[in-house]
Amino acid sequence: MELLGIIFGMAAYILVAFLWFRVIFSKQYVAMGGGDPKAKPSMKQWIGALVNAFLVTVVLSWILTSLGVEGVGDSLFSATALWAGFIFPPYFTSVRWLKMSMQKLFVQSGYMLVAMWVISVILALV
Repeated sequence: MELLGIIFGMAAYILVAFLWFRVIFSKQYVAMGGGDPKAKPSMKQWIGALVNAFLVTVVLSWILTSLGVEGVGDSLFSATALWAGFIFPPYFTSVRWLKMSMQKLFVQSGYMLVAMWVISVILALV
């Protein structure tokens, strides 16, 4: 695990979240009850975001390293497989049991897929 990769991966996770929820899908996210896109995050929210970024980046790095994954293509494939097996299913369950809309399913789970892709590319290149 490269420290530089972890730091850049964490930064990318937060940057992707900003772009995803405040720029690309801002209107849709607000319409789905996602809050005010102009509201400033509290210190507690920033700490939570950093903890999430750290956990996702470190665990993804550890899994890719443990599997001996090398190269961008294999890293992207592995990130997609992990997302399909462990991230997407709980979101999809929310559609059926908690009546989450399909749009919210794709916005929220899509964010995690893109974030994992970006982090996996960073980890492959660093």
